[in-house]
Order: sequence, then structure tokens, then C-alpha cells
Amino acid sequence: MRGVGGLAALTALGALSAAIYAGALPVAASLGVEPLAAHPVVFAVLFAVYLAATWLASARLRPGGTALSVMLAFGLLFRVLVLPTPVYLSSDIYRYLWDGRVQLDGVNPYRYPPSAPELGHLRDAEIHPHVNRSSARTVYPPATQWLFALSAALAPGSIVGWRVLLLGFEIATVVLLLALLRRLGAAATGVIAYAWSPLVVFEGIQAGHVDAALIPVVLLALLLRQAGSSVAAGATLGV
Repeated sequence: MRGVGGLAALTALGALSAAIYAGALPVAASLGVEPLAAHPVVFAVLFAVYLAATWLASARLRPGGTALSVMLAFGLLFRVLVLPTPVYLSSDIYRYLWDGRVQLDGVNPYRYPPSAPELGHLRDAEIHPHVNRSSARTVYPPATQWLFALSAALAPGSIVGWRVLLLGFEIATVVLLLALLRRLGAAATGVIAYAWSPLVVFEGIQAGHVDAALIPVVLLALLLRQAGSSVAAGATLGV
């Protein structure tokens, strides 16, 4: 099974995962099951496939080459497939979009809560009603606020637009992980542990948590520290 057979098995597992990411919500809808109610089952199946794939990568595949390309291609595909899916895991993304909108209007996002009358002209039917804790001011730090403003400037009020922005950070994370694995002398195929993780796909892209944008910053700092540049690593973390 090692080599060609292992690669075929990996491809089959990737295709199965892709089919689940693409088809789980339509199937649940046809059965009258809400996305959140279906999620535990969907996640459990995807996680089982993920465990099988990571075992295959470590025990039955030659490192690098075609196997790595297959892993990266499917990892990207999984994320692309959840880009247009409805929000159901967390409402945090609506706060991100709201804070970005407030900034583009020239208002300090820390000054007013979403429910403040001073922001009444910014309210709509798509974003504002879903903002959690609308009577509380934002708690997100300045660096994340810059990202919210960037998303608002590039794709105003767009959930998919925000997810695409996070996808860029996810790609950077994988690139940095590959660099770290290479520096440590570890097999590049170990990147599957991150690239195929359903937890990362759902929480990072589907739920759209801003934490996904912070991971490459931490990895870059680690890479700089591994290279002996403690000052640069500290400066990177300080951002």
C-alpha cells in the first residue's frame, strides 16, 4: 500500500471529505435538520476521515512529492467549499463586519456599542440584527480592527469576503508550517495535521474567527526564533 496505493487511498479520503463538506448542509436541509443540529454528526465523520488520513500520511506515504501536492490541494478545496455556507457556528463574524463598517464611517469602533443611537444610520437588516452583545462596545484589539476595516473596504458587509481574507492567512499558515517542518528536518507531509483538520476548517473559515489571522504571525515569530533572531521574533509577536 506504500507509495502508489497509499496515494490512491489518500485521494479517496480527500474526495470523501470534500463530498461531505459540499453535501452535508444540503442533505441536512432536505431532511429538515438545522445546520447546527447536524454539525456534531458531520464533524464526527469528518474527524474520523481526518484521523485515517493523518495515519496514512505518517505510516504509508513517502514524504513530499505528489502526496504533498494532493494534501495541499484538498486542504484548499475543503476551505473553498465552506466559503458560501450560511453562518451557524458563531455570530462573531457579524461583529467583525460591523466594526469594519463603523471604522469606514470615520467613527472610533471603541466609542459606541452597536445599539447606540449615534450609529443608527449604519444599521441594516443583514448585519446589525445578528451582532452579539449589541449593547456592549467592541473588545477586539487594534490589529484585528485593521483587518475588519480592510475587509469592509474590499467587500463591504460580505461574509464571503471576510472568509476569503482569512483564507489568505490560512495559506500563509501552511507555507510557514512547511518552512518550520523543513527547518526541523521533519516530513513535509506532516502539514496534513493542520491542512485537513475539520476543526481548523470549521472554526477558521466557516465560523470566520479572527484567530485564524493570528496563527501565521505566531508561526513567523517561531520561525524567526529558530533562525536565531530573537529581536525580530519579539517584534513580530508585538504586532
